[in-house]
Amino acid sequence: MDMLQLVRWLIHRTSKPPPVLSNRRANRYLVLDNYKIQWIAFCVFMCFREVYSDEKIRIQPFHFPTNAKEGHKVQVMCSLLEGDTPVHFTWQKNEISITSSNNVNIVTHPDFSRLMINDVDVQSSGNYTCIAKNNQGQDSYTAHLAVRGPPKWLKEPTDTSTPVGESVTLPCATFGYPTPDVTWRKANDSSPDHWTHLINSRHIRLESNGSLTIINVQNEDSGYYQCQVSNGIGDGLKKAVSLSIKGKEVISCTVSPELHMVTS
Repeated sequence: MDMLQLVRWLIHRTSKPPPVLSNRRANRYLVLDNYKIQWIAFCVFMCFREVYSDEKIRIQPFHFPTNAKEGHKVQVMCSLLEGDTPVHFTWQKNEISITSSNNVNIVTHPDFSRLMINDVDVQSSGNYTCIAKNNQGQDSYTAHLAVRGPPKWLKEPTDTSTPVGESVTLPCATFGYPTPDVTWRKANDSSPDHWTHLINSRHIRLESNGSLTIINVQNEDSGYYQCQVSNGIGDGLKKAVSLSIKGKEVISCTVSPELHMVTS
């Protein structure tokens, strides 16, 4: 804003023009009468008030309950800590816009918005963001919802066959909260009722998603494998599958060139 625009703005705000400033120099200082000083002070105050008094919009922090379990109903309120109405509110889950649906109910008023989730389950867990916009700008606030629940299958292991020398992966993908622990074990050939727990090695790889990878499969890798999943809630999950090997190991046999036919 240049000086001419500032003067026009001040005249508009005060409904009267500024006084004519007559200078009287005394000891090289500008001496102004009391009225002129008050008017200048008022103009400076109004200028700074216009620039700095408009508070930025800011959302009041909110939080989900920390002990939410499957079947519970949870709700949060998104309102302004600073800023003026009217306000436009929107909601996101994991950065994807959400609206009212089967178990999600969003009620919005001019100065606040309420998000309610009925009959929550583990899949309701995630980051929920409230976005508020008005003429002053916008703000957002994110709260994490963690619903405690037993493990559930995303992808179950299944019976598999593979050729000798290949690598094979047995899936065991689950979800739950707390995050489930996944373990694998293999049935002993000599005693099928006894199992051996598997650990990472050059031949065995336990993947971060729960899957089991066997590298360079050999005949002795055939048998039954069991995936066990637990997170301390409920009975957990368990499933055994079979791995069969197609083909046999090739045994090389070299005939010595020094062998000769013996005749009588």
